[in-house]
Amino acid sequence: MIRPFNAQDMDTILDIWLSASLIAHKFIVSPPAQGRGIGKQLINYAKNLRNKLELEVYCQNKNAIGFYLSCGFVEKGEAIDKNTNNPALFMEYIHT
Repeated sequence: MIRPFNAQDMDTILDIWLSASLIAHKFIVSPPAQGRGIGKQLINYAKNLRNKLELEVYCQNKNAIGFYLSCGFVEKGEAIDKNTNNPALFMEYIHT
């Protein structure tokens, strides 16, 4: 059912958004905690679990692309995200 937004819907909407975000993004470092090495620790932990990591990031997210490049990821190609129509960059890390 589609209807106009009501202020009392906010908690439900935020719950839906959070659930979808946690599925789409396996880990997120909150903005106030960024820049302290937490993201690199999470990536390094993932690298210890897997020899190959793949991800997709929006091309406009230059900070994230720079972060992943600094973690040893390489660019593998671009495509248009079918859900948002935004250009996305595919990246991967392979343990050598």
